[in-house]
Amino acid sequence: MSRIFVDSAAFIALHSATDRYAGVASNVYRRLVSDKRSLVTTNLVVAETCNLLNRLRNGYRITLDFRDFLAASGTAYVPGDLPALLPQKGIMRVYSTPSLERRAWEIFAKYDTARFSFTDCVSFAVMEALSIKQAFTFDEHYDVLGFERLPK
Repeated sequence: MSRIFVDSAAFIALHSATDRYAGVASNVYRRLVSDKRSLVTTNLVVAETCNLLNRLRNGYRITLDFRDFLAASGTAYVPGDLPALLPQKGIMRVYSTPSLERRAWEIFAKYDTARFSFTDCVSFAVMEALSIKQAFTFDEHYDVLGFERLPK
């Protein structure tokens, strides 16, 4: 079973009815769950998502709904350096580590004109470390490093 990285752009579209990608995100998410795809994100993506959702109208409530969504999805926490992770139910949340952040800084420095956020760079480092090729996102930054975005 292949893993899919979930970015904040997808989480925001899933939790904001006014997001222009809300309908598409809902369909993609249902398909991923139906196909029993292993979903991976990071604690930094969760933080970024919370910060962005909280800025919306009724953002506090929406952010709490996102918290409940993560809890209901059976989020697994992965502390420390990345072990050989097995596919599992729910969304696996990988915590940023010094080694992931070192790689993120390398990516950030190499792509000086791409305007990546540090959260993006840690996400890319996690995807590299886990050999994840696909990301559920609407963020075109993933294209720069050759990752496949879902939806296409």
